[in-house]
Amino acid sequence: MAGNKFLQLRNEIHEGKFRFDVTQDLWKRHYMPGETAKPNRVLTITENGKLMGYVVYSIAYLGRTEVCRILDICAKEEKDFRELVSQVIGDCLKENVDFIYLRQCNEIYEGLLDEMGFFPLEQSVIMVVLLDPHELLLSLSEEIDSGKILRLTLEGFQPITIRVGKGAIRVLDTGHPDLAITTDSRTFLKLLFGRTRFWKELLRRKVAICNLLHLRTAIHFFSLIRVEKWYIPQGDWL
Repeated sequence: MAGNKFLQLRNEIHEGKFRFDVTQDLWKRHYMPGETAKPNRVLTITENGKLMGYVVYSIAYLGRTEVCRILDICAKEEKDFRELVSQVIGDCLKENVDFIYLRQCNEIYEGLLDEMGFFPLEQSVIMVVLLDPHELLLSLSEEIDSGKILRLTLEGFQPITIRVGKGAIRVLDTGHPDLAITTDSRTFLKLLFGRTRFWKELLRRKVAICNLLHLRTAIHFFSLIRVEKWYIPQGDWL
């Protein structure tokens, strides 16, 4: 399948980052030419037959403005990333495109786009709604046998019992809690994505904790689950 090599490279480059669990079929429907409502274009860079980078983009009119949207771009090396962007710019110049839009998710080459003349219109924002906090935390869970037990209650959801270890958490079926935390899903997501700090939300009374003797455990829990890096390119949202 054509999407297989692209998805393998993407998963290799962005391993460990928060991202959508995109299957090969889903990637193909979102990105490959002929599979989308408006045909996308794909450029690749190979070395000795091995895929080193790719870019998927589309050119279309929005009203009277012709826009290029870079839907996904991945490259192992900075030189390949630069070459891919340069090729897209070349195509856009030939077709008199008015501007190029790229949601930058790859902090590895953060300064490169500035060098090439891009500038931010606004800070990228992930819009998220929490559907199943238990499954979310279960995906972050690891096998640990020691640590304080926390009972987390998010408004509108069943309480979740969690063991908080030195370097990981573990979701438990049962357990007598050493402390309990109550908050709403919006505040939880802000803490998860590092958009706020625990102390700030505690002082604002958006977070409630019983047994302040274990306050350090509560702070440590949110530091363990905090998402530091993410990769959700524009094409995944279509």
